[in-house]
Amino acid sequence: MGAGVGRVAQAFLPVLVFGFRFLAFGFYFFILRRLKIGTDRNVCATLRRLRIGTDRNVCATLRGVFFNMTIYPAIDIKGGRCVRLTQGRADRETVYSENPAEVAAQFRAAGAQWVHVVDLDGAFSGESQNLAVVREIAAAGGRARAGAGTGAGAGLRVQLGGGMRTREAVERALALGVSRVVVGTRAAEEDGEDFVRGLVEMFGERIAVGIDAKDGQVAVKGWVASAGVSALALARRMAAIGVRTIIYTDIGTDGMLTGPNLAAQEAMLQAVGAGAEAGAAEAGAGAATVLAGATEAGAGCRVIASGGVSRQGDVSALAALAKRYANLDGVIIGKAIYEKRVDLGKALAEAET
Repeated sequence: MGAGVGRVAQAFLPVLVFGFRFLAFGFYFFILRRLKIGTDRNVCATLRRLRIGTDRNVCATLRGVFFNMTIYPAIDIKGGRCVRLTQGRADRETVYSENPAEVAAQFRAAGAQWVHVVDLDGAFSGESQNLAVVREIAAAGGRARAGAGTGAGAGLRVQLGGGMRTREAVERALALGVSRVVVGTRAAEEDGEDFVRGLVEMFGERIAVGIDAKDGQVAVKGWVASAGVSALALARRMAAIGVRTIIYTDIGTDGMLTGPNLAAQEAMLQAVGAGAEAGAAEAGAGAATVLAGATEAGAGCRVIASGGVSRQGDVSALAALAKRYANLDGVIIGKAIYEKRVDLGKALAEAET
């Protein structure tokens, strides 16, 4: 009898241990979330530094439970104005405001914590053209942070892409107060991996890589040229060298208000998510170690989805996808907000549920 009870207890012991760890991790996740520690979805790394477990599967599960999708309202700047291009075509431009900083202030008032800014002139020419406007947006966000304390509504963080093809351009952008710089075209070039690796070593998570694709193939230089590489292959290489955030834009749906390409986004999430270490093998043992460490910290490389959001239902669909994939960090919404097809406040609320 005693031996039988012992065997049953031994069989259930792993389950009990897992349950205890899950509850313990959950408690610390909740506390860290309340204290606003790790709001960049990197709390697992914080837990590891505190020696509170390293089980990446538990971490990934808890991230899906305790963390929500981030809404990134978009501001595209061309000639100093806030515009939107249909499928990235310069000849299909709609002007929405002469004052991009004012638009950013409206996003901030609605409750947004981030704004995604693209210097379209920089994307087409290869060199930043609208830094004065970016400075105004970043300064407004910085003033808000300084005056609002550390709460959820404290300021507006800027994520900037377009023309970030040299280290000097990246340094200038960060010096303006930009929170995260997005490298696009340069990442897909022959020396792209070395270039991005150097930036990641210097600036860490303030560097993201933007991958814009049509029919699965990477498009560069303002979407007017093909890089000759698949989006998934490039993403795996970037994750392998330590990039923690990838912005994946489906050009076919961008600005079309036809709904996001969920299948393409899911394929990207799978390609760079937890357990994707196999993709690092091609990059060598050192890169494999980097990616393994990243996936242990949580859910692998984060993905921000972009392109096609046209209605509130699309936000709901992506929020549902975020519950299944802990590495879906957020979604960029542009034209749908300007055309009043999506209410930013409602989208933010949807992402928080």
